[in-house]
Amino acid sequence: MKRILFLAYLATYSLYAQFPSDEIMDMAIYKDSVYVFTKNSIYVSSAEQIEFKRRPFYRGVEDGFRFDKMEVLSDGIYFTKSLGGYVWKLQNDSLQRIDRSFEHRMQINSTQFVHNNHIYRYGGYGFWSNRNFFTKYDTDIREWDVVPPINTQEIPEGTKDNRIVYNGNKVIVFGGNTLDQRDLVTDVNTDDVWQYDLDKMVWENLGEIQMDIHSMEENFYMMYQDKLILQSDPFLYVFDPFNNKVRKYRQNTIHKKILGKGISKFHNGTFYLLMNANNVNMHFLETRLEDEFFGPVIEEYPFYKKNHWPWLLMVLPVVLFGFIGYRVYKRTKSMANSALLRNDGLVYKRVFYKLDQVQVEVLECLLAAESGVETSSLMKLIENPEHNYSHNMRTKNLVISELNYKLKTVFKIEQDLIESHKSERDKRIIIYTIDKQRFAWRAK
Repeated sequence: MKRILFLAYLATYSLYAQFPSDEIMDMAIYKDSVYVFTKNSIYVSSAEQIEFKRRPFYRGVEDGFRFDKMEVLSDGIYFTKSLGGYVWKLQNDSLQRIDRSFEHRMQINSTQFVHNNHIYRYGGYGFWSNRNFFTKYDTDIREWDVVPPINTQEIPEGTKDNRIVYNGNKVIVFGGNTLDQRDLVTDVNTDDVWQYDLDKMVWENLGEIQMDIHSMEENFYMMYQDKLILQSDPFLYVFDPFNNKVRKYRQNTIHKKILGKGISKFHNGTFYLLMNANNVNMHFLETRLEDEFFGPVIEEYPFYKKNHWPWLLMVLPVVLFGFIGYRVYKRTKSMANSALLRNDGLVYKRVFYKLDQVQVEVLECLLAAESGVETSSLMKLIENPEHNYSHNMRTKNLVISELNYKLKTVFKIEQDLIESHKSERDKRIIIYTIDKQRFAWRAK
């Protein structure tokens, strides 16, 4: 009996050099070991000498489950889903859920990365809008938290399917899709390039991408240090936004066999490439040093065009409208610390912050009320008759939360402007109030 168990153990940990192509999920390099995840197995090898052993992969969830993204932290390998805040960790070859979040569907197709041993996400789609902020998974409280850009004047439009490269505390976000504000279901390509400082919480608009990345057919892509490699026939491109460069190479036989989806990795000067085998039903892993991977550069040019205004556009308005500007300045000086509510957003210190229609209506309702607004009044503005009461209450809470986040960003404060408390006449009723002194607004 012991001999049978021992043979079964050896069979479980037998050596494999190839992987079934229809089951490949992702690859990670953790503590100098290479992990290849398939539907039901984990293939593990030393990063120094590739010799894989297969182990069962116990996902601990439904058979059809597929994680969307995977990140390596100092204490292990983590897995996430794009539909919500779910987080799993690999423990004893099994997926163990570790978060206290829920499937909120608010950052679909967001971009994920690791900074200071924390998982971050940027952008994404949900509730007919795209996000323009970062969230961070806190391993101590096991929940996702918003990272507000409280020290910035400029804020990008929300995007999904964007690209990110990062170096230290600096993150550069480029490309992706925004929403057509006229129908909120049509995607619009964007070429904006933005840089965010995660320590200082400051955005900077760097410019616009000079090449048409949206029409490029991506055969594969992968992160390379603080750069992004993308292969689009018949060339290989290295996007280097931190140095504002694009290097263009002629693709070789190695590039043509690399599997897409961002699975291949670069680690300690070596490319770990998941390749298509001649047998279309199998994949294999191959390693290449940098000088083996790249050929000669055939072209180099700027990645983005910087936003420089011609000097005439700065001088001429001063000459033509100086007097008018002076009068406007005198008239509005006393309101310098107040935000003007418009039907499409807020204007504060000459910077416009866009709000959606529901957010504008909620603000108007709160500002017009003398002593506060009951939950029932807000629900009339927010609720969807096709949804049940619990769903509408969650939507209301989400609207208030996002509105508080935007107001904190506008005024660069940390406390919520919209607060709630129980009614004095009926403790079951919740009253919402807002600090009206920060707004230059009159009831209609």
